[in-house]
Amino acid sequence: MANDLIPYKRPGEDVTAYVTAAVIGKRCVQISAAKVNKAEGLSTTGEGGAYRVALPSGAGANGGAAKMIFGVAKYDQPTIGKFVGVVREGIVPITASAAITAGVSVQVAADGTVVPVSTGVAIGIACDDCANGADCEVALLIS
Repeated sequence: MANDLIPYKRPGEDVTAYVTAAVIGKRCVQISAAKVNKAEGLSTTGEGGAYRVALPSGAGANGGAAKMIFGVAKYDQPTIGKFVGVVREGIVPITASAAITAGVSVQVAADGTVVPVSTGVAIGIACDDCANGADCEVALLIS
């Protein structure tokens, strides 16, 4: 019993994350900093030991454009210190910042939108054509 694996999250579960910078819905987010309260049991901080996220930046070991993402914000959360829902799997709408053709692999841009993969990490596959500024149906490859 001392070495039992107990998952933190299971596939299909959305995650509630703490916002360290303004977040826009239907855009990719990355881990922006380590959790503050890592202890088990009741939290002593307002963050509740939640994962900390923001739009892509240089923060974190894997942060920035063209890098892997944590998930996609479910709605706008402009207030630092509040919470946002994050989707981590499935086919989801993500705002595109370029025209994208169905079947093309996509990567994250610096503002959390998606563009066709050039030199970055593929975070999903476009399931349909979409125009610049439109919602792109993306099958996430991050789980």
